Amino acid sequence: MRRYQHITELGPLLKSFGIRHVIICPGSRNAPLIQLFTANKAFHCHSLVDERSAGYVALGMARQLQEPVVVLTTSGTAVLNLAPAVAEAYHQHIPLVVITADRPPEKITQFNNQRLDQRAPFYAFSKGFYQFPLPVKHPEDLLQLSERVQSLVIEALSVPAGPVHMNIPLEEPLYEALPPVLKGSGYKAQEIIEGDTLAFEELTSDMKILILVLGTLNISTVLINRALKMLLLFLAMRKRYSISLRNFPGKRILLQSINV
Repeated sequence: MRRYQHITELGPLLKSFGIRHVIICPGSRNAPLIQLFTANKAFHCHSLVDERSAGYVALGMARQLQEPVVVLTTSGTAVLNLAPAVAEAYHQHIPLVVITADRPPEKITQFNNQRLDQRAPFYAFSKGFYQFPLPVKHPEDLLQLSERVQSLVIEALSVPAGPVHMNIPLEEPLYEALPPVLKGSGYKAQEIIEGDTLAFEELTSDMKILILVLGTLNISTVLINRALKMLLLFLAMRKRYSISLRNFPGKRILLQSINV
C-alpha cells in the first residue's frame, strides 16, 4: 500500500457524512491534509492563520449550518489553541470535527521545539478521540482505520452532538502528491442511503414496519434529506401504507411509515 493512502481515503469517508466545510490553519506538518481537502471539489476550504479564531469560526459555521465542520491545524501548540472552541462545542452540543497533524511518535520525546504529546488534549471536552496509526501498510489496517473514523464521526453526530478529535502522525517528506483513491473503497452504508435501490430493497424486503427516528435535537438538512429518500424508497416498494410525520420544537422530527 502506498504511503499516505490512508490520508487519501479520509476524503471520501468524511464526504459520506455530509461534511462540506473545512477550516484550514496553514502549517507544514499538515501539508498532506491541506492537499487532501483543497484538491477535492467536494470540500469548501477556508483559510485562517490564527488557530483560536479558526476554532470559533468552525464552531459558528457548524452551529449556523447545523452540520459537522472540520477544523484542521498543524502540530505543536497550534493544537492547544483550539481548546476554547472545543469546550464551547462540547457544552453547546455542536458537531465539530478536529483534525490535527502530528509528528511520528518516536520524535515526540526529543525535547525539540513544538513537539508535544497531542494524545487526547481535549479529553474532558470531547466525545471521542482517535490516534491514527503510523505506518498504515496493509489493507486490514486501512479497513480498521476507516471503521474507527466512521465511529468517531457518528459519535459527533449522535445526540447529544459534540466535538471529536483525530490526531494524525505524518512523516516526511510532507510535500508530495497523494495517491489516488482505491477502487472499491466505497462505504456500503452510505451507498444505500444515497439511493442504491437494489441494496435497499434487499435490506428491507422482509420488513413490515420501517421507523425512521431523526434525533432529539437540531438535525442537519443533509440528514433529513437522506432519511426522506430512504422513506420514499421504502414506500415505493409497497402499494398500501400509512405515514405519520411528527414535528417537535426546533427541528426535531419523527417519521414513521407503517404498512397496512
